[in-house]
Amino acid sequence: RITERLGITHPIIQGAMAGVSFPPLVAAVSNAGGLGLLGAGFMNPEELQIAIRQTRELTDKPFGVNVLPDNPNLDPMMDIIVQQKVAVVSYGIGDPKKIIQKAKPAGVLCLPTVGAVKHAIKAETDGADALIAQGTEAGGHCSYVATMVVVPKVVDHVRIPVVAAGGFCDARGLVAALALGAEGISMGTRFIVTKESPVAEAVKQYYIQRNEDETVVT
Repeated sequence: RITERLGITHPIIQGAMAGVSFPPLVAAVSNAGGLGLLGAGFMNPEELQIAIRQTRELTDKPFGVNVLPDNPNLDPMMDIIVQQKVAVVSYGIGDPKKIIQKAKPAGVLCLPTVGAVKHAIKAETDGADALIAQGTEAGGHCSYVATMVVVPKVVDHVRIPVVAAGGFCDARGLVAALALGAEGISMGTRFIVTKESPVAEAVKQYYIQRNEDETVVT
């Protein structure tokens, strides 16, 4: 359902990473059949307008914009998202009321990120079209429970499509997520090391060369 609902080919969503998820990466993911998300959490309205235009110059596929519910510029940013007919708006921690009130009437799909069953239930009640359930391994910082635990629990308590996030980086991870009941995966760090990512090459190599016991919680 997630591919049909989002208008994409592959059930893969690129995480909206601040300082990384700019137009070249977003467009590349969407062109490849996934869903690219602009990381607009710390953008102002003018920057968002420019980023959307630049993304549209690089792809004619669906893409989304990630916003922070507590951004003081949320109202004008949501106006831009609606006016530009962006396919999806994603969001995480905070009260999503203003986002949903503007997005739903305009046909912009709402894709919140949650880290607990109670938040998933509320998101569905609020009107989410699908949701990303992330474990503590993910970078959205909204869960204290492991991905393997929280994803199937969320799937069991909502009817809308669930995308899994937290520790996924390849096809095996996608198969595992599907086995847990999710309908796709969201990946962040995996996309940092792509050529379209603006991150310095030395940092990309640092990520690639690290072992499993060098991952720490900070």
